[in-house]
Amino acid sequence: MSDPTSRLLETLQYRARWAGWIYRLVGLAFPAAVLLSWVFGDARVAVAVQLGLAPTGHGAPLLWVVAGGLAVLPALALARACFAAADCFDEFAGADWFGTRVPAALARTGRWITAAGALALVVPTALGLVLSAGAGPGERVLAFVVSSHAVLGLLIGLLIWALGHVWSMARAIAAENAEFI
Repeated sequence: MSDPTSRLLETLQYRARWAGWIYRLVGLAFPAAVLLSWVFGDARVAVAVQLGLAPTGHGAPLLWVVAGGLAVLPALALARACFAAADCFDEFAGADWFGTRVPAALARTGRWITAAGALALVVPTALGLVLSAGAGPGERVLAFVVSSHAVLGLLIGLLIWALGHVWSMARAIAAENAEFI
């Protein structure tokens, strides 16, 4: 390998190592931040206002606990996607650019991003149902929220999932072709 190529590959490995750590940090911090916003922040009030419910004192405490658990689900799925992406970057950091683990980690990343996008579409409706469960007739909430971020996450997740699968198939075809040569 030429010297500039070696330096470029070393730089890519260095950046991949850092990217892996950053993804892990986000994977830990994001669900924690969502949970903390439900416990100590204004997330409960914001959700109640968005759903047209009384911002304080509405519903049994157990309903708020269930709602907080539901609210953290998309963040947990995104965290799983971050850790799968970190696995992919770890392989790159080890100069395993086309190894067997890379496409599997990429596909896993896509699956979890897809799950996060799908959950982000479903959870707001579930929150409305849970938080208005104890409300009287005519006061219950059935809200459908469609977010461009959730739809984009769903679509990009499917794309990354497919790319990981295609990469895996391409590796298998290349290995088969190498046996003939």
